Amino acid sequence: MLQPEKFICIEYPQVDFLIPSDYVVSSVGVKDLDISLLHGQSSGIFDFDEIAAGFEQYPRKSDIKTMIVLKSDDNSHMSVVTTQECRVCTIKLKEFGLFSDFYTEQFQRFGILACSFKDNKIQMLMNVKETIDYMMNSQLEEL
Repeated sequence: MLQPEKFICIEYPQVDFLIPSDYVVSSVGVKDLDISLLHGQSSGIFDFDEIAAGFEQYPRKSDIKTMIVLKSDDNSHMSVVTTQECRVCTIKLKEFGLFSDFYTEQFQRFGILACSFKDNKIQMLMNVKETIDYMMNSQLEEL
């Protein structure tokens, strides 16, 4: 029998973004954090709500944000901050579907590995580090 996998779920109106819990060191609620002053490659803190906007998912307003600290292969640290509800969820891997060949390359480049449809929502399994790398490289190309 397949065991469910644990994920950190960041909930938006139509999309749940799932980060494998193995990639997460910790998370903390932070009140009145102005992410615009901190975020970017030099700090290692990234605004997940900007990532979600790429999928037409816009955050609710909140004074309390959740910062999720991610594991790193080297000594650098990386965190994402969101205003959305975050929770731990368990999903069996067999519930995820892979993308057709037509979409696979683009989604994987953006860090989306697989998806599932549940309760009128899309659940996207992501490698958030690849997503941030993709966004950082795209911003550099625009300059």
